Amino acid sequence: VEWNETLISSVLPSAYTALLLEMKAQYPNKVTAQTLYNLLPRLSTTTGRWHKVAVNVWNNLKLFPIFYSQVAEKLLQFHEIVVTNSLNSPGMEDSLTVIQTLTDLGTPLATLPLHVWDSLQK
Repeated sequence: VEWNETLISSVLPSAYTALLLEMKAQYPNKVTAQTLYNLLPRLSTTTGRWHKVAVNVWNNLKLFPIFYSQVAEKLLQFHEIVVTNSLNSPGMEDSLTVIQTLTDLGTPLATLPLHVWDSLQK
């Protein structure tokens, strides 16, 4: 049982990460950022042992360029982007001005699907 849990919590996240990255590398014109986003685990809906797997997948993926920046027009690592999701929340009346200013400065902005943004914040 302990062996199985180790496989699930350690090996499976690395294998899934490798699968996603290999798919992106083999089919760069077919695998879009949206395709990758759709294949990412949703931390808000996974539970139990699968939640641990999902967390480990996310921890792995943060190190790779899978986040699309509209400004840079390419995939970047998480630490390289500025996520604009929080600028689109209620009470941010000046968000368009902020986004335009950051765009003009060449800041690598990225608007992420809600499940991706939620998972990154956990």
